[in-house]
Amino acid sequence: MQILLSKSLRRLSRLYSRAIVNVLPDLRLEHYAEILLLASTKHTPTHKELAELFQVDKSRIAVLIEGMTKNGFVYTEQNVADRRAHFIYLTNRGKESVPKIQEAIEQVNHMINKQVDKTHLDHFYETLFKMQSNLVDIAL
Repeated sequence: MQILLSKSLRRLSRLYSRAIVNVLPDLRLEHYAEILLLASTKHTPTHKELAELFQVDKSRIAVLIEGMTKNGFVYTEQNVADRRAHFIYLTNRGKESVPKIQEAIEQVNHMINKQVDKTHLDHFYETLFKMQSNLVDIAL
């Protein structure tokens, strides 16, 4: 029986995300970490941009953002130029969380890359990039 590659990659992704959350037990951020990191950049993301990036529908992003707002990590403001769009900004709590998330990612990356030499790791990322490139044309 052949197992779908996507199933293995999803499992790896879930384990990776859970490991980051376990390093950050005081912050319940499993789904928030990436959004907080993106919101901390110079470009202020919108719901639509996040939905496209994560390849989920806008309603899923809206639910996540609503939870993040209730937990005091972000707030949103309507785009004056396009009232359908909402920008996502970090609150002080969100800003304070970003360095902790970055440190957790570094710890987990170190842990996950342990016993994997740099050459194998480089080949892994190169292979993932090639596979993604091969699928882009047929998946869109």
